[in-house]
Amino acid sequence: DTVVLSSSVIPGNEATIQKLKDGLYRQCDNVIHGELMDIHVSGHGNREDILYMLKTIRPDYFLPIYGHHYMLREAAKLAQDNGFKRDRTIVLDNGQIAEFDQIGGKA
Repeated sequence: DTVVLSSSVIPGNEATIQKLKDGLYRQCDNVIHGELMDIHVSGHGNREDILYMLKTIRPDYFLPIYGHHYMLREAAKLAQDNGFKRDRTIVLDNGQIAEFDQIGGKA
């Protein structure tokens, strides 16, 4: 088996990640991580990823949930520019609640 850790270590999580790597090395002969080679991959979808998700899943509502506020707005605009209805796109601030009922959804 091969295990690939493609993310960067977030500052403050070094000890936890080291324990994880030690555990993996105890169980697997082939562990690949950023200290061995440049393999970082972003965990954030790009514009094409967002469009692919919308076209594949065809959700009733689109609520971008991770990123700076401008990123959430840009994701919502991308969805709307590609046919997603404005009233079915909700951008929330941290801690804000979206409510859904038989009529629809709202922030």
